[in-house]
Amino acid sequence: MDYPSAEVLQSIALKTKLTSQENSQLVDFIFNDEQKLLADSLETNQNIIVLKSRQIGVSTITGLFDLVCAIMNERTKICVCLDTNSKAQAFIAKIQQFCNDLELTTVKSNSKYIELENGSTITALSANGGGKTGKSTVGRSMTFDLLHITELAFFENTQAFAALKATCPNGRIIIESTANGPTGTFADLWHDKNNNYHKVFFSVELHKTYRKPADTISDVRWAELQVLGFRDRASAAWWHHAYSDSGQSENDFLRDFCVLPEQPFQLSTGKVFDEKPQIGVLSKNPGEPCIISCDIAKGKGGDNTVLMVVSRVTNQVLDMWFSNQQDVFFVGNVLSDLHKTYSPSLILVEKNGVGKGFLEHFASKGLPVSDVITTDATKETGFSNVRKQLRANTPLPVELATEIANLRFENNRYYGTDDFIMCYSFALNHLAQNPYRPAQSQTIFNKLLIKNNYY
Repeated sequence: MDYPSAEVLQSIALKTKLTSQENSQLVDFIFNDEQKLLADSLETNQNIIVLKSRQIGVSTITGLFDLVCAIMNERTKICVCLDTNSKAQAFIAKIQQFCNDLELTTVKSNSKYIELENGSTITALSANGGGKTGKSTVGRSMTFDLLHITELAFFENTQAFAALKATCPNGRIIIESTANGPTGTFADLWHDKNNNYHKVFFSVELHKTYRKPADTISDVRWAELQVLGFRDRASAAWWHHAYSDSGQSENDFLRDFCVLPEQPFQLSTGKVFDEKPQIGVLSKNPGEPCIISCDIAKGKGGDNTVLMVVSRVTNQVLDMWFSNQQDVFFVGNVLSDLHKTYSPSLILVEKNGVGKGFLEHFASKGLPVSDVITTDATKETGFSNVRKQLRANTPLPVELATEIANLRFENNRYYGTDDFIMCYSFALNHLAQNPYRPAQSQTIFNKLLIKNNYY
């Protein structure tokens, strides 16, 4: 089966019309940033799962992709499955409009089905059927070459995905959905690191339509929204005003219009840290007594490697470096530079597979390294020490504060990233056991000796 390139898909889109989100007028279908990224992913990946914010045009471009695949391949059977009958009918209506714009003749067309002149078909199904837990009948006795599932997180029948997947045993599967809490088929597929789905996340910040003047939120509110993950103030301003008008809780609105990939899966309860983090600026003071804490990752686009310089006096983060791209050799050079700048009394390194090599390498160079062994008990102790700093209003870098604000624990599983939290907790655990005691000056010490006739 042949698939359209991103360039071809964009050129065909320009021959069609869409209803503008801004003024409800028909406009040319020009890809937004998210649609460009998705077009690239559709070109280069077989199976895709997309986690999205609402109303950013993902279903629209994927529907056009379905149609172009039908045009390019004779007698191809394509299935689109949605969570309700009304949405399935609206989807087919959109495909029919694309056909009209492209001046394509349809042999058959109704509210659930379109057949083109080349014998290719697009069928729209609803996942409803068989009750919420009974055997799903969706797609029964059908076979498809391409399966497009939209809003999987809201399928009522828990067996619907398995039934649909059986209809496309050798074809391509595209899943795109907003999330609906931390459990269910969509959540399981998204969090499974071993399946063969290429994962794509679209933050609300990417959508250029979602903007308000940056000065319509106060500096205090902007600081709060940075903790949620926002880095663009105009986007944060839109989110603030839309949330204020929504009548929803902040957590529920954040699930629909998310900034970070962990946010759509969180419930209103289950926050690991109830305390509100205070954002501060890194002082980068080389003269302050300190230690360096290291959480080392492989550097292949997954977890972050985080290096933190932490004050032994105040427990504040003085300086920090992080990346999820650089390899261990590059990280080693960064750590050497931090050591030269800050002269830490100790360098803590988690003794995982990657960290073990770091320990051995820097120990051989005579640096003051010590290993950190992470267990469930030490992790909870570390989180407890982080809470103490939150209660003390210790200023924290925005990346660390963001993780603290968004980490959840539901159904015996953590949701969200904790690279910065873990790195900070290594330092806090050590400092709690080894509190800083400033050395007395020689002058005072000499006076003490003289006073007690030790001279």
